[in-house]
Amino acid sequence: MKRGNHGVSSEEARRQYREAGRLYRGGRFAEALSLLDALDQAFPGSKEITFHRALCLWRTGQLPEAQELFDALCEKHGDGPWVTWRDKLGEAAPPEPDPRAAWIMAAIALVASIPCAMLYGWGASVEREAAASQPARAATAASEAAPEAPHGSAPDIETAQTPSDPPVPASVEQLLRDLHNPLHTNEAYAELCQSVTHDHLPLLHRALEDKTYGVARSRVARLLGHLRHHRSVAPLRKALASDSFAWARRQAAWALGRIGAPLSAKDLERAMRSDSDPGVRLSAAAALHEIKGMAAHPLLQEAIQTEPDHEAVLAMRWLLDTEFKGTRPPPVTPGEIGYASFKGTLYKLYVPGDYREGSPRRILVSVHGSSGTPEVYLDMFCEDAEKRGFVVVAPFFDTVVFPYYDCLSFDLDGTRSDLRLLEILDAVAEVVDVQTDRFYLFGNSKGGQFVSRFVLAHPDRILSAAACGSGNYVMPDPAFYFPRGIKPNPLLPESASFDFGRLLQTPFAVVIGTRDLPRRNAAADRFMDAVRTYASQNGLKSQVRFISVPLGEHAGKSNYPAASKFLFTGRP
Repeated sequence: MKRGNHGVSSEEARRQYREAGRLYRGGRFAEALSLLDALDQAFPGSKEITFHRALCLWRTGQLPEAQELFDALCEKHGDGPWVTWRDKLGEAAPPEPDPRAAWIMAAIALVASIPCAMLYGWGASVEREAAASQPARAATAASEAAPEAPHGSAPDIETAQTPSDPPVPASVEQLLRDLHNPLHTNEAYAELCQSVTHDHLPLLHRALEDKTYGVARSRVARLLGHLRHHRSVAPLRKALASDSFAWARRQAAWALGRIGAPLSAKDLERAMRSDSDPGVRLSAAAALHEIKGMAAHPLLQEAIQTEPDHEAVLAMRWLLDTEFKGTRPPPVTPGEIGYASFKGTLYKLYVPGDYREGSPRRILVSVHGSSGTPEVYLDMFCEDAEKRGFVVVAPFFDTVVFPYYDCLSFDLDGTRSDLRLLEILDAVAEVVDVQTDRFYLFGNSKGGQFVSRFVLAHPDRILSAAACGSGNYVMPDPAFYFPRGIKPNPLLPESASFDFGRLLQTPFAVVIGTRDLPRRNAAADRFMDAVRTYASQNGLKSQVRFISVPLGEHAGKSNYPAASKFLFTGRP
């Protein structure tokens, strides 16, 4: 058996190398370095071991020592992966590592350049071990970058992945460019959610300052909130204070709350008090509440006294509410409105005065818009509920938990608004004798946008539906990801089963007032044109109806009479 200095066998060397890799992937760089130092004494002059020692020195902040080893490798061995690491070393302090990805890169370089069969065995075992523990996309990227050579040989060093700091797949850079293109921003965001890691923080921070497209900056801020890294606090604070696009400031506040950055509390308090946008003020209040907990209550109570926006006041009060934060069954008093909550989501319930157990009632769900409240959207149906004997449920999709409830709120770790609604209906069925298999669905403005997507996702649950005053609809376009089109969204695997033909065969009304904004009328026209084209091309009989409300405006009450007639008679 071949042995190095100090009697270290090849088998023991492999074991130590594998252990060093495990420690490195776990972020225990000093311990990995100790093992590699011992291997260096046993096999002095090995460029591969020297390279790995330099990486560990770099990760532990021993920059001069790391630089010295990288320089020595470049001088003695010329071109190789160490060249890029040497050049990058002086540009910035070491980033927070993704140790497993970095070790994969190092192992690839090792496999590509080791003439010794023993060291080749180390690198191959570490590569397999790392690939098994790394997310699939990282392992795939590594294998594409440097395919494994047949046993006993090694690919030319020029074919190996050259490490960089940070190791950024080219596709991420392209996706960030696409994110700033309004035609591709939704698709790019969906793919970025699956791709970005801490190694991409510098790219994301630069994208947050890109002035091309405000929607893109807001999504970058949200990605930074999901990554929850302290290095993002400074750029997010800057965005909160100075970004010209309100949605970007909203998401910056949200992200600071997710990161839990105490240093940003003053910035958030300032935004809560003085930002020109009520959504930013609310997001700042929610972030303060997330960071400081009960200690933020006096600040929120003070802000409520001067807050001019009704929706923001309602949501701030909801932040302060402890009574309904969990799950609270609704009181059932026929003829009166009941308040309840399910997993922190408030909803309101109206049971008609003639309700008696033993005669199951149908349910009508009424969904508010972005500036509405569940009270208004429940009240407008109470008279019909008495006449027709159905139960009304009005959920409150507060903008703190459900900022994109109209898109079903799917995200990296978001709560889906459609599933929460179905859970609420099940909770109602536990205390009221109702039929939950199918129900009526009404929504106005952002609530109307929720309706079109809910019908696409759950056509079998709908008796009839009305989307009123919507600014956009899900379109039968396979080129765009759901919620814009019908291309399956990687963030929502269930979208692969969505069938636009089922939406067409569901009684569904598009209701718009003639005095509503021209862009909303134009959106309704585009949707109806798309529906007619899809039905013709696929041989379907559409049950989607267009209803124009003469002199109708944007308010839910303006659209309600026409929508109500369709919901219960099927006629415009």
